[in-house]
Amino acid sequence: DDVSFSQFMSPSLPPSPPSLPSPPSTPPRLPPLSPPPPQPPLSPGFDVVAASEAELRSLITEAAESQADVSIYLPPRADFKLSSQISCVSSIKVTVASSGEGATLDGQEQTGLFHLSGGCSLTLRGLTLVNGRAGSGGVVYANGAGDVEIIDSVVRDCWASGEGGVVYAKDSGAVSIIGSTVTRCLAGESGSVVWAGALGWRRSQPCS
Repeated sequence: DDVSFSQFMSPSLPPSPPSLPSPPSTPPRLPPLSPPPPQPPLSPGFDVVAASEAELRSLITEAAESQADVSIYLPPRADFKLSSQISCVSSIKVTVASSGEGATLDGQEQTGLFHLSGGCSLTLRGLTLVNGRAGSGGVVYANGAGDVEIIDSVVRDCWASGEGGVVYAKDSGAVSIIGSTVTRCLAGESGSVVWAGALGWRRSQPCS
């Protein structure tokens, strides 16, 4: 009989699946990270810049712990609202200053601005110091501290229920208010501007 060869041929196989693409030899590049926000410019002659009230506190605390003098620059027009005094308890020199329109430290009629002890000296320059309230020392309370200087600043609406509407200094160094305007600062007992015990103090102009 005639035999057809098709009876002995293998059935056709299904087509091969398409080949997968080869993995890349190198991983894909990630987009670059965004740069950190720019820091406020640092004025010459200063060690660090403080852009917030919390940062100002931290810088002074760190300087006291490391026993290192520190000069802190506050950006012009910065307005720091204080809820408690900023403390320095070490025998270092702290300078807090600004330039141009100056920065503001505001006690919000709730607190004095600075509390000094342990020989700490403080210079405040080019600032507006307002609304300090304390039992003694509406702006600066110094007990067993170093020198206190307020230079080229505006001080207003500060009050102490006891002594020193602006500065109270006991067993401390010299107190100087130079080239500054002091307005509407009062004390309930004595020293509407400065109470310095047996120590003297000096100012460059009358205070109103």
